[in-house]
Amino acid sequence: MRKVIFPLLILVLSCQEDPNLVTVCTDPIGSKNITTKNNGIFCFKDGMSGCFVTPLTASDRSLWAIDYTGTYPSSMVAMIADAGQIKCLGEVKVKPTTGYVYKIEAKLKHGYVVLLPDNTYGRLFIDSWTVNASGVVTELNITYQYSF
Repeated sequence: MRKVIFPLLILVLSCQEDPNLVTVCTDPIGSKNITTKNNGIFCFKDGMSGCFVTPLTASDRSLWAIDYTGTYPSSMVAMIADAGQIKCLGEVKVKPTTGYVYKIEAKLKHGYVVLLPDNTYGRLFIDSWTVNASGVVTELNITYQYSF
């Protein structure tokens, strides 16, 4: 028995300190992937709730909360907060208590938390984007999840 335990103990200790081990970042179950172009619209909930438009021009690259139906007061529009640079949607784990705005700069490899009008939350991650010959972002590849 002693001959078996010692090699196992060595193996466990050596694995814990191996700097070459790679951590895999995964997207949560139920997340969705979309590609949006200039002035593309996507919504976190059915019925056009929690919608964002993505203006992608030389002077504007943002995520902008919109009232798609035109029936709600501005207080019924979703808000968004930057969660910082991350590797995947699964790394957006905290719901900020402050810092929510209606329009925010879209940044590559950044996560965002969305506060919807009904006080529920979604999260999104800008995984990649396409840039044209002029250096303008023309597409955003987004992974998002509702609810969070």
